[in-house]
Amino acid sequence: MTGLAFVPLDDRPCCRDFPVALAPLAGWRLDLPTEAMLGRAVRPGDADALLDWLDEAPGRPLASVDMLVSGGLVASRSLDLSEADVERRMDRLQELLRDRDALAFNVLMRVPPFCTSDDERRFSERLMAYSKAVARGSSVRAAWARRGIPAAFLERYQRARARNHRVNLRFLRWTREGLLRYGLLGMDDSATEGFNVTERRILEPHVTEGRAGLIPGADELAMLLLARAALEAADARPRVEVRYAPESLRARVTRYEDRPVSALIAAHLAVLRARPVERGGDLVLFVHGPSRSQGEASTQLPRPVPSRVRAFAREIAATVAQGRLAAVADLGFANGADRSLVSALMAEVPLVELAAYAAWNTGGNTVGTALAHAVLRWLSLEHPLPGTDPLQAARAHVAFLYERFLDDWAYQAGVRQEVGLGCALRGLNIYDLGVAHDRIQEDVSRRLLLAGEALFDGNFSGSLVRGPGGTSWRVKGPPGLAATLPWPRIFEVRVQSRMGLEPA
Repeated sequence: MTGLAFVPLDDRPCCRDFPVALAPLAGWRLDLPTEAMLGRAVRPGDADALLDWLDEAPGRPLASVDMLVSGGLVASRSLDLSEADVERRMDRLQELLRDRDALAFNVLMRVPPFCTSDDERRFSERLMAYSKAVARGSSVRAAWARRGIPAAFLERYQRARARNHRVNLRFLRWTREGLLRYGLLGMDDSATEGFNVTERRILEPHVTEGRAGLIPGADELAMLLLARAALEAADARPRVEVRYAPESLRARVTRYEDRPVSALIAAHLAVLRARPVERGGDLVLFVHGPSRSQGEASTQLPRPVPSRVRAFAREIAATVAQGRLAAVADLGFANGADRSLVSALMAEVPLVELAAYAAWNTGGNTVGTALAHAVLRWLSLEHPLPGTDPLQAARAHVAFLYERFLDDWAYQAGVRQEVGLGCALRGLNIYDLGVAHDRIQEDVSRRLLLAGEALFDGNFSGSLVRGPGGTSWRVKGPPGLAATLPWPRIFEVRVQSRMGLEPA
């Protein structure tokens, strides 16, 4: 089994666990540093220890530059991070990556830094207004917004942006000079205008086609690089059809992104070297969105399933019935699933037969997760790499699919709202649970275990899972489910299952 030396963006499940869970579809294994090295929440990872680990790790690197030089995504936004330390680590990393056929990724800093105090939150709101005003060339609005930001804070912030911009330029130079096999630069929590969009435009001419990509998103970057590397190893380029509902979704810009959905998807497909086609694709990506502007999953209310959503689910079901691979990117809401779509899918589609489903955080996160999973599923069926265990690949596929529904739908669009309301009634800060963390985690676990049992019994247990060459298995239970809160907040959950399969 091929081993890769994996340094994630941070220790959140989307960054650390998802790539590890998907690797068996390529017959690969991702080797990780210790949890202590990676840090947690606002505690940075130990960048120097991680560089030592990477120096000793035997596998091909799949690594986050932010983690290796700054201590992770949150730490990379720090206004007090030493530029000298960053430069020193970049120098060492450059030598560690040489001649190792490495895959690496980095993130273009979002406009607001991580908010650790009420003052910083207030300044961040002003920063966003200032950023937009500067981008629009509105000196009056910029002056108004700037008055609400202490001069010392703004100076530190601008230095931090300049520091990270220099890192990004150097990272892209590494790709141009061939130090990396491929480098991927993501845009974290964006908009159509602002400091980060201006920086993106400066960076774009430095992106060398075939050696680097610059796309919306952050947390999905490692999954995309994993999938790209597996496709390269198999010399395979999947043909992908994209179907939108409604059709107008193509031109819509979802929350936290800088471009229309069609352009966002095109950027992700390019990273994967996938070929977009109008018909006859190896897999079909079904993209669901709202009829109007995208809202937050936490604000949706119970409603009957709209007829257009039911029709879309039936179209997906018909595609699956033809034996074709179908993946679903649910952009109905940001930060969680559209309950009406999932209800329609459960009624119309054998969920286990989907190639992928995702509906979390930003549009880029959702699309990247769905595409990475789907192309790896296609690879495991049509072009399995040497060393791939068909049973392990099938088990990894079903477990990840099950966990995505349980996380993106059951938790993000349901349990999180219920728990958040309880926190509000008790005066708790949902972004910093403090000593209440364990108690809230017990509540989350209890609710999700119940939801997980119902999801498994109703939509997974006994379902047929196909493998390569006509092989197949049936899903058996129980799913061995565990649910925890990885950070002291309710924004994300860690869902882990042990999926059983038996010969059909």
